[in-house]
Amino acid sequence: MAMIDFDEFLKNRPALHSWDGGITYNDGGITAETFLCIRDLLAQTPTRPPFVIETGAGATTIAFLLLGCSPVVTIAPDQALWDRIDQYLALNRIASTSLVRVVDYSEFALPRLCEQYRQRGQLADFGLIDGAHEYPAVFTDFCYINALLMEGGHLAIDDVQLHSPKELARFLSRSSDFVLVADLKKSLIFRKTTGRPLVGNFSSHRYLTEMTDQYARLPDPYALFDNG
Repeated sequence: MAMIDFDEFLKNRPALHSWDGGITYNDGGITAETFLCIRDLLAQTPTRPPFVIETGAGATTIAFLLLGCSPVVTIAPDQALWDRIDQYLALNRIASTSLVRVVDYSEFALPRLCEQYRQRGQLADFGLIDGAHEYPAVFTDFCYINALLMEGGHLAIDDVQLHSPKELARFLSRSSDFVLVADLKKSLIFRKTTGRPLVGNFSSHRYLTEMTDQYARLPDPYALFDNG
């Protein structure tokens, strides 16, 4: 039996991340409000236990385990981070048999994971995109996690203060395939409204057509930047 429960974990989230070579460590920045929202959404899923897939590892990985999710498919290439997570799990006697550790870049791991789980007919209840935040990783993560996400499943995007996650969030906010259910400032959570594994053609997405219309009104619609 675990030595802590979800509420205790939430009060004292572990500092597992370092972005300065180990000089300082932090908890990754996902707020307590976001964790509580994730807990409540997972409690509503028809699947028991809920199937979760995430890019990026850390406190969320531990939270999903404490909330009884299975499998928890977590993709992160940083072995040192995995070592810290495993140490925390062992120290607090948190069972990790449902954890699928994928020590790899999501761009490489997700295509094979998507094929593997779709062939089994196993679709995810919840996805979290919080791995690499640059192009094209955010969009690659979305492409394959979306293909695995069931209708009615939820997709969380963290760090929307950064351009790449924000662009994905803008696209989803104007898509009929998703509806925004939680605006948590730094994190947004969408519910998928369709069972389609792909987002469909260009003309069916308002964000793409609206932006294209804006470009058409520029003096040079072919220019990469509006210098006027």
